[in-house]
Amino acid sequence: MSDKISYEDIPLHRKPRSQRLDEYAEQYKKYHDQLEKIKVSLEYLKEQILAEFSEDADDIELHLEDVGHLKITTPVKYDWDKSMLSEMFQGSELPECVSTNFTVSKRLYDAADVEVKDKLRRALTIKRGTTTIKVMKT
Repeated sequence: MSDKISYEDIPLHRKPRSQRLDEYAEQYKKYHDQLEKIKVSLEYLKEQILAEFSEDADDIELHLEDVGHLKITTPVKYDWDKSMLSEMFQGSELPECVSTNFTVSKRLYDAADVEVKDKLRRALTIKRGTTTIKVMKT
């Protein structure tokens, strides 16, 4: 084997740099414009899908004809008014789901009896986050 370098194996740009950059920029703009149109279409479809369900719907899965499904998720945050909880239970026993620093365990709240839930509901604000739709392959 020869130690000589064969320049025939090295690909050379056949166009000047400025022409290559112009072509890359045009291709980038073309794909960027297509992406913006796709984003608008996806947002429209998302709103159409969400309009079919109530705002307080839990996680939803829509099966696709081919393999996979759409997973629609809206995060929910329980916000408890600590001062109201403090007033409600001043001098009385706390339910199991309420801690001494007036935080509420969602798991224990969900498992509590109706009477406790009704009493605590006055101090609860449920905040819903931004709904996301993901295409799941399986």
